[in-house]
Amino acid sequence: HRLDFRVSGPCVVATSEEALRDIHRSFGQHEVRKEYRAVVCGEVARVGEKFSVDVPLDGLSCRTDVEVLRVVPSQIFGKLSELALRPLQGRFRQLRRHCAEVLGTPILNDERSLWESAAPAWEKREGRPLPAFRSKQKKDMLF
Repeated sequence: HRLDFRVSGPCVVATSEEALRDIHRSFGQHEVRKEYRAVVCGEVARVGEKFSVDVPLDGLSCRTDVEVLRVVPSQIFGKLSELALRPLQGRFRQLRRHCAEVLGTPILNDERSLWESAAPAWEKREGRPLPAFRSKQKKDMLF
């Protein structure tokens, strides 16, 4: 099983044909629970709140369960939120796109194109334009 290049964590590797079949079965039957952490720009909900984003991407159904773990002030974005993200599928860029395009809260230091795709949802929620894209700078890192 692979992880995106910007994601760290354990990898699953089969050491036999039987193990490979079991891994495929486990992923295919959604027995494997995946959880990712992300720091996003803005505040999507109060700390402790849980909700689901059930919005298709590229014509394919997909759902991401979200839990707000922490919210802190930010001079640039007003607030930053730490989220636990649990994808039920595993579509290409599912977590990044659900955060940016649906919630309007791009992942901090994400790619420019994903950042810009968050602008309409951000402006609708915040009532102001999304702050300009900035390349990663050490002084801006809060987590």
